[in-house]
Amino acid sequence: MPLQGVFYDPVDKGNALTLSFGHQEIEVDHIIEAPIEIWASHSSNGQIISLEITNKTKEKTILIFKD
Repeated sequence: MPLQGVFYDPVDKGNALTLSFGHQEIEVDHIIEAPIEIWASHSSNGQIISLEITNKTKEKTILIFKD
């Protein structure tokens, strides 16, 4: 499912990262509470191919992007 957007609410407004997915419109939101790290992997041409997001309890969310 295509990634539609990434939204962040700062610490004083909730401290959550929301990943929104869908085709024509947003169909699914995945909320990561209290994110502390975001790592990106890049292809040889600099395109982001994956993201790893860690929250304060060390749970990881991994996104892998495909063409």
